[in-house]
Amino acid sequence: MIVVQDITKSFDGSTVLDRVSFCIPKGSISGLIGPNGAGKTTLMKILSGLISQEFGLVSIDGDKLEEKSLRKIRKKIGYVPQSTALYTELSGYENLSYFGSILGIKNYLLNSEIQRVTDLVNLQDHINKRVSNYSGGMQKRLNLAVGLLGNPPILYLDEPNVGVDPHTRNVILNVLSSLQKQYNTTIIFTSHYLEEVEKICDRLIILSNGHVIADDKTESLLESFKTVDIVFANPLNLPDSDFNNQTQISFQYQKLRDIMPILLDNLNNNEILNIQYGSGTLDRYIEKLSQEKSI
Repeated sequence: MIVVQDITKSFDGSTVLDRVSFCIPKGSISGLIGPNGAGKTTLMKILSGLISQEFGLVSIDGDKLEEKSLRKIRKKIGYVPQSTALYTELSGYENLSYFGSILGIKNYLLNSEIQRVTDLVNLQDHINKRVSNYSGGMQKRLNLAVGLLGNPPILYLDEPNVGVDPHTRNVILNVLSSLQKQYNTTIIFTSHYLEEVEKICDRLIILSNGHVIADDKTESLLESFKTVDIVFANPLNLPDSDFNNQTQISFQYQKLRDIMPILLDNLNNNEILNIQYGSGTLDRYIEKLSQEKSI
């Protein structure tokens, strides 16, 4: 389990993370999402031990992420940065061999480990080609393969699918799902592609302005912002309601039982033209939550 408690971090006097706290269950896939500048990348670097926080603590499987235990914890972590960290004049195989040796993978195991990660990211036909000849999507997959070397029980990915084609995106998502099922890997990844976090994440942590504004199982969060949209023929006559004089209204599905009797009483001289039930979007939900938290 990964426990984050009251993590605070500032740069040049500006607070980027403000007492961020959450827990990540072992073997889960968690999406860390939020608008640009929310603090996602900074948080990922802290979790990886690349930078340190000013306040708060991180513990992984009971070990505090601090100087004396940093080496031990880093052996458990695979980190895939947003920018590819590859030697483009080397082949894919040579890159994996180099990074594998840095990780301390024994020579007699290295070839089989390279074969394993190459198969996972579907680069078998290109592994001996120079990386400078790779497409952007292939470089992203090789970048992921580097993070998978040694089969780390914890994997952090910062925007792994930014700027890639749909095929590469699907490959990467399938790899993450496969890692969870085969190895019970604990995965945290940031993303702006909200449909993909809805698709594969067990839980979502939503950051805004350095604060956690939501942290729950994906299913529960999605349920909480399902919406009902109703279009009326004439403006509503509800003086004590936010819906007064409106012809089109939208509200959370959870409030349907309370709101519908009020609306039905208003239908004597009105008519419902359309009712639409939908899940809304995470974009809409993040914007709404951010507004509520800032009040």
